[in-house]
Amino acid sequence: MLAKKFRLPLQGAPAGGFRTIRGDFFVLKKRKSDLPLSRLAVLAGKKIDKRSARRNKIKRTIVNFCEKKKINLAPGFDFLIIGQPKLSFLTEEEIRQELKKIFSDDPDLKKYV
Repeated sequence: MLAKKFRLPLQGAPAGGFRTIRGDFFVLKKRKSDLPLSRLAVLAGKKIDKRSARRNKIKRTIVNFCEKKKINLAPGFDFLIIGQPKLSFLTEEEIRQELKKIFSDDPDLKKYV
């Protein structure tokens, strides 16, 4: 589970300023922040799967990947990972591979993946 200080609050946060990286299964939005740590938010809507258990499993897989790869050690960034509807057909290992691919596309995050 992600510690509260590493969670990006979605309500009340300024909406703009995100740089978008698109993949086949994810959209990664990243922006610079003034904080000494990075924050993360994961969105998995009902278009991915109508069962909440499956959506929560996908979210846990994404958060565990980010914790394991120490993505939150890249200081001063806010990350928003949005799942696309095709994501429901992937296994956990395929989700990790896709995350690795999308994070390696970003020059600031290559060293953490």
